Amino acid sequence: MVKEVKMEKTYKPVPDVEALRYKGTPEKPDIKIFVSHRIDLDSETIDNPLYIPVRCGAVYDERENVTMLGDDTGDNISEKRMSYCELTVQYWAWKNVKADYYGLCHYRRYISFTEEQRKKGVGESNNGCIGEQYISAEAVERHCLNEEMMRDAINQYDLIAIEPIKLSHTTNYEAMKRSPDYHNMDDVDVAIDIVERKYPQMIKAVEKYMRHDHRCWLYNCWIMSSELFEQYSEWLFDILSEVEKQIDDSTYSQQMYRTPGTLGERLWGIFVTYILMSKKYKVKLQPLIFFENTDPV
Repeated sequence: MVKEVKMEKTYKPVPDVEALRYKGTPEKPDIKIFVSHRIDLDSETIDNPLYIPVRCGAVYDERENVTMLGDDTGDNISEKRMSYCELTVQYWAWKNVKADYYGLCHYRRYISFTEEQRKKGVGESNNGCIGEQYISAEAVERHCLNEEMMRDAINQYDLIAIEPIKLSHTTNYEAMKRSPDYHNMDDVDVAIDIVERKYPQMIKAVEKYMRHDHRCWLYNCWIMSSELFEQYSEWLFDILSEVEKQIDDSTYSQQMYRTPGTLGERLWGIFVTYILMSKKYKVKLQPLIFFENTDPV
């Protein structure tokens, strides 16, 4: 099992870079979509100012002359990359960056802005996603990943989430129970108990999503208004910090050690369900793209 190395916490200043400087106007809101990148490989990026690539777990990056932003500046949990996965990038954005809209996606998963219906994958890594071979100019155009079209769509909604994945005659709770290599159900029960105890207004959403819904929101990919982002981030990291205090991961495998990250996916589904049930916000569901090969072109 790979564990995070205990490191003395230091707070380096957040770099003053052009990607973070724009503050927005009423006519052109500040939209920042943070793209979580791995530190053990170089990946192609999309040339669009709305996307801000960030190295996930940058505190462990020993490469020299790396120019991509890292999640290890300002207030951060970069050292938790092995357990929190891409959520360390979300935490960094929450604590250090101001915007009108925030987004999170991965170096190989991006929300598509096309209305075209295309076949979706069913594999472990691309389940529910539209498959593309490369991050190419053609793929970017096909999915309308240009600033103008994305701005037009994002400005119309409070939340853009991925289209949910259909589960085969099972619920989210049962699906997790059937994957013991990924989930300790005692940890799942701990998380559910924390939500219901600290946020009783969400009990109905928990019950609906975990016990009855045959749809699943995975991958932690979304775009939302600053109001929702603040609400969601405060809620999510409050719950995960409580979970960490109550579970024992000392004997976990490398996969099981990612429990905060995998629980974060289910918590995201609960939050989306809660938002949809509230009927207070404008929500748009869009397909997710999975790029098979992200080697730099």
